[in-house]
Amino acid sequence: MCGFAVVLNGRPLDAADVESVLIRRGPDGRGEAAIGDGWGLHRRLAIIDLSEGSAQPMALGDDVQLFYNGEVYNYEQLRSLGVFQTDGDTEVFGRALLEGTVGDLRGMFAGVATDGSTGRFARDRFGIKPLYRSATAGAVAIASQLRCVPALTGQRSINADAVASVLRFGSVVGATMFGGVEEITPGTHGVIDGEVSTLGAPAVPQRTLGDSIRAAVGRHLVADVPIALLLSGGVDSAVLGRAIRDVGGDATAITLSPGGEVDESARARRTAKEFGFAHRVVEVRLPEVVADIDAFFDAADQPSIDGLNTFLVSRAVHDAGFSVALSGLGGDELFGGYSSFRRAWATHQLRHLPAPAVRRLLSAAGAPPHKLDRWVEHRGDLGALAAISREVFSPAEVRRLCGTMWDPPVRSLPGGDPLIDAEVSLYMTPTLLRDSDAHSMAHSVELRVPFLDDELVAHATRRSTFDRARRGKRVLAEALDDDHLRRLAAEPKTGFRLPIDEWLRADLGDRLDAALSHGSPLSAVVDVDEARLLGANGPWSRQWVFVVLNEWLVRHG
Repeated sequence: MCGFAVVLNGRPLDAADVESVLIRRGPDGRGEAAIGDGWGLHRRLAIIDLSEGSAQPMALGDDVQLFYNGEVYNYEQLRSLGVFQTDGDTEVFGRALLEGTVGDLRGMFAGVATDGSTGRFARDRFGIKPLYRSATAGAVAIASQLRCVPALTGQRSINADAVASVLRFGSVVGATMFGGVEEITPGTHGVIDGEVSTLGAPAVPQRTLGDSIRAAVGRHLVADVPIALLLSGGVDSAVLGRAIRDVGGDATAITLSPGGEVDESARARRTAKEFGFAHRVVEVRLPEVVADIDAFFDAADQPSIDGLNTFLVSRAVHDAGFSVALSGLGGDELFGGYSSFRRAWATHQLRHLPAPAVRRLLSAAGAPPHKLDRWVEHRGDLGALAAISREVFSPAEVRRLCGTMWDPPVRSLPGGDPLIDAEVSLYMTPTLLRDSDAHSMAHSVELRVPFLDDELVAHATRRSTFDRARRGKRVLAEALDDDHLRRLAAEPKTGFRLPIDEWLRADLGDRLDAALSHGSPLSAVVDVDEARLLGANGPWSRQWVFVVLNEWLVRHG
């Protein structure tokens, strides 16, 4: 796991500033090179093949240098098919990139092979690893973090579509915060400024779901350093724990304990004991979190109402001496763990009823009042219902706030389930995965996500919308035939929740007031009078979004 920045046909405006963004991504090694008419910088976090043989940039012959961020979990299998000079996965990725065989890679990756004037790139199917591109005055810059771009090319004008996206979905979806800078589409590879192809559906073995879970987790345990497991009180991380035990692996479980009603540490302790893991429970002192909130804002690559949990647990992983951790991210999103899946499916079944009847039924079922009208209006469209579930403000409210509206594209996954397509495109990739990368790497920690293994994704996308809504994640417990997992699946979902609503009324109230004041960075892109009015009605996210957007603009606007 690493971070890099490359300029084709040019040099960075400020190489030192670029490195200041990337340095925490790679504390174990540094490589800088002039490549023909171009330039590149790489910072290394050594996970596989700790030797200098896998240092970067890596020469691939004919004046081509490789800059790569990620892990290829099946690299040993692919190495057996050819002759390689090094012992890790970096050279395997580089060879696949040049030969156009990146579809054979199983893992998370983003990388560029270049001679300084042109080159090839690739990004994994879900965008687990980030990759950004900008072009100006004949030069092209590609980087692991958006925040590198101003120091690479000078581009830092704020993108109005991205502001609208943050207001609607709580994060930047289908755009970037800087105008003229694009996020390279997940699951694509090709020539920079040339022909681009989509990674096809991978060939996966036909195995039972239980065997596929074990195989995926086994792949994600490939490392030359010790591994941690982010253990909550829920099903996803417990499934990973059971699979680690089944394949004979080892990990140290780490759990955050904030106290109060949402503390999951007791359930996590039961899981750790059940599967025989060493277990560290890290107390989260909430006043200290508030006092250190600027470190969280500093780490954000783009504004997001999510990510603070990941920031805190990644710091705990780093402080415990680990640089790799397995996360249950993707379990809820692909296997139907959220109540929003069931609510959307149930609402869709009412699509033939008159609107007043649907309104009464949804209201009685506890539908959020500020979303009720849109749920009724769009009851015939599953994808729209899924999008509404993720909205902070409605499109009409977004127009009131910033004068425009952003409707991002939704990628289709195999299986044709509009609920999953929307969940992945509007939330999992642009919020969870982006935040996980930024906030884990801010602590020099690599987060791995076994539920996004190609083999498990194939199982998830074969399920029907009805089955996902009806059985949810119980299928995971049944697949591993484990009574402890069945008990967890039957218990109410809790999740690690921070009291941001309380903080906004107390310790963080001054941040909200500052954001909504005339003359704040936020006021240049949002009507703060409308923001005060609309933010006062509804959940805490309708105020928190103004804080995180303003804090990002303070730092990078």
